[in-house]
Amino acid sequence: MTQTQCQYEYKECPHPPLADDKDNFCLFHSQNDNKDKNDFWDGIQKKLQNKDFNFEGYYFPPGLKADFSGIEFTDANFVRATFKDAANFYNAKFSGKGGTYFTLARFSGKGKTIFVSAQFSGKGRTDFRGAQFSSGGGTDFSNVTFSREGGTYFSVADFTKCNTTLFEDTRFGTECKFLYTAFPWKGDHLIIFRGTRKPIDLSRCSFLYSNPERLIFHNFKFIENEPEKFLGLSIWRRSFILPDEKTVDKGETVTITKEEIKTGKETPIKQQEEIKVDYSHVESLYRQFKKNLEEERNWEDAGEFHYGEMECKRKGLTRFWRNFGLIALYRYFSGYGERPLRALCGLVFFIFLFAGFYWWLDAPPRQDFWDYYLWNLSIKAAFLQRIGETGNDPAGIVGKFIYLLESVLCPTLIAMFILALRRRLKR
Repeated sequence: MTQTQCQYEYKECPHPPLADDKDNFCLFHSQNDNKDKNDFWDGIQKKLQNKDFNFEGYYFPPGLKADFSGIEFTDANFVRATFKDAANFYNAKFSGKGGTYFTLARFSGKGKTIFVSAQFSGKGRTDFRGAQFSSGGGTDFSNVTFSREGGTYFSVADFTKCNTTLFEDTRFGTECKFLYTAFPWKGDHLIIFRGTRKPIDLSRCSFLYSNPERLIFHNFKFIENEPEKFLGLSIWRRSFILPDEKTVDKGETVTITKEEIKTGKETPIKQQEEIKVDYSHVESLYRQFKKNLEEERNWEDAGEFHYGEMECKRKGLTRFWRNFGLIALYRYFSGYGERPLRALCGLVFFIFLFAGFYWWLDAPPRQDFWDYYLWNLSIKAAFLQRIGETGNDPAGIVGKFIYLLESVLCPTLIAMFILALRRRLKR
């Protein structure tokens, strides 16, 4: 029986099927690489003139460079659209109340995918979930502004076959999620986030459950100057932390939307799954980001990611060990080997503290504090200079116990200080 209407399976299409198309798809949906490109593009131009921005499932054949530069879209729908050559959205503007959807779109072929200076604004979301980026010329999101109220989603997107994807000076005005995103594995395939004149702000970006082996950061920032509590007091601050760590701190969940593909005309079923995140997932992100930055010889920022890795390891412990275990002491006294000044301050504090104990435990008349209790007892004990000496011992059994404690604690602090300082100087 001859079909009089396009048989595109996911959404009813009013256009007639293309002659001899094996799927009985219309000119727009037909996946025939040899279909008339001029007629196809003329049809696209008519839709643009009529302010019809529904391109769901459209197949842009090889040899056709889809040039949408400067176009102002309202509620654009490119769901499942396929671009087999260059796709150019330079300086395009996406707005409207319903959102902008590139869900499950495919950017492939030898051309380049360009979103440079595009603007995504208005209500709804910017949705690239499940999109595949494999353009031979790479993908460029430089100077893009993502500010839709519903956020931006690259969740489950696939960048594994894309040569290079560039986010340069990209502005993430609202949350941007890369949950379960498949990033490249190959050494020459990179995802680059970088700022030029000022740091690129990634404080609203989530990379949970992705594989960030080839993510490169240059001139960037996450959440800055976050207070760090010690005994309930905010006496330290971290240079930056990942927003994913804040998500776990607050006990929040992340939502993954799974779409079940149907073979008939009915609308695909979308299922949402709430996932409880724990610190081990964020710890692995910190560890991989640290490794990436070390390969780029960005030692300072790598050190901050090392601090975040250790902090998530500590937070994942039970309450007692989180606050009083060895890793907690490592944090308090040297900032996981990243804060030499903290180790030095701790050393000076304990030297004076133990000197005060020796003075307090001694019976009157007491000797000179600075010369005897501080120098002869406490400082020498800290630097293990009294080993084997006789006489001038701390008073009483308690004094000898405290002296033994200092002989263990202070040299450990000295070692932490030296290691932390060496780590800094080496970088």
